[in-house]
Amino acid sequence: LDFVSVMRSGDALLDIFIDHFPKANISKILVQRDEETALPIFKYMKLSPTLAQNHSVIITEPMVATGGTLGMVIELLKEQGVKEENIIIACICAAPEGLLQLSHQFPNIHIVMTALDERLNEKKYIVPGLGDFGDRFFGTSK
Repeated sequence: LDFVSVMRSGDALLDIFIDHFPKANISKILVQRDEETALPIFKYMKLSPTLAQNHSVIITEPMVATGGTLGMVIELLKEQGVKEENIIIACICAAPEGLLQLSHQFPNIHIVMTALDERLNEKKYIVPGLGDFGDRFFGTSK
């Protein structure tokens, strides 16, 4: 079992999973959303050597808005040999638009979430949403 944390907010969920799967391998990918265009920007990647060994890969990312960040993360993983059907996304809150985008782009992934929010607003933020999850969890602000 491998975990891929989408830094930084994904680290909040990662700690919980590690408690239950202490022998799992951990990879980190940093993709940031451009606040003006809502498009993903790749920043950093450090992957476990076991990543593509034909077993489940759980991506921790608390919020799915447009699906752009996760789309980039999934593409990066597929380039490393991870099979689409082995990818599971663990999230807390999602917008329908992001789920539709991901399901069209990657029909064989699995998504586990706790809440489906109403929609995205004109700035591509989830409504009603939680705000910036990383800032809320880590007690920081922009």
